[in-house]
Amino acid sequence: MFKRLEHFYNSKPFFLIVMIRIALFLGLALILFILGLMIGYSILGGGGSPFSVFSWEIWQKIFDFIQ
Repeated sequence: MFKRLEHFYNSKPFFLIVMIRIALFLGLALILFILGLMIGYSILGGGGSPFSVFSWEIWQKIFDFIQ
């Protein structure tokens, strides 16, 4: 019985499935992070356009405020 499980976990399709799941998780995390930045800046921060959070001037203000 353990030989079958060992063969399954060492097979290429299992490795491929795990890599696809990891890639989907990281992609979803990145998308949610970007959406969180946009919502946090435009709604909670009162910054106006949600896409303006990606401008370098905004990040420069944030970095200057932290320092």
